[in-house]
Amino acid sequence: MEDQDAHHGHGAAVGLQQEMLEQVLHRTSLFGIIVLLFGIATAILNFWLLLVQHLLGRSFNIVLAVTQAKKSPLSLDHIKLELARMVSFLLLLLVAVDVLETLSKPGHHYAMEELYKMILIGSIRTTLAYFLGKETEDIMHHIKQAQNQIHSEEHEALKPEDEDETKKSTAEEESKPQVTHDTCLEKEERKKAKKQLTEK
Repeated sequence: MEDQDAHHGHGAAVGLQQEMLEQVLHRTSLFGIIVLLFGIATAILNFWLLLVQHLLGRSFNIVLAVTQAKKSPLSLDHIKLELARMVSFLLLLLVAVDVLETLSKPGHHYAMEELYKMILIGSIRTTLAYFLGKETEDIMHHIKQAQNQIHSEEHEALKPEDEDETKKSTAEEESKPQVTHDTCLEKEERKKAKKQLTEK
């Protein structure tokens, strides 16, 4: 009788833990959905700002960027990078939730259909996360190329001014009287010659 009560109490505790874990996983999935909705809303807002930027000819910074610097310039690549990082985070979060859900239940509780379904969903999410990571790397590479191109254009624009300053400085140096090593030697020889004359 006592063994049955202890077994029943243990089963109730496990059931309570299982229920709490399911609630945590459910809330984590809801948090992931909120992150995705925030990422989509941010992308839409920044896209509209990009259109306004194009029409007015003014430059803006990206708005509500969580994964980039606050003063990142507004461009389509920066918008795509922000959204890709948010979606990638969501996919990794959902894969982690799937793994925890799988580990929380004993294997004999799953029917074969459920296992196939979980494997399929996990595979799709992992594949999407992988290719999204590759896309993110390509976007970052493209942004770096654009930044390098802007820096090289700025350098080229400053180059004529630098050349003018270099020409001025060389002209000033040429106009200064040149004191060479030979003239210093000549002065010393003259001094020696004067000393010798005065001594005689």
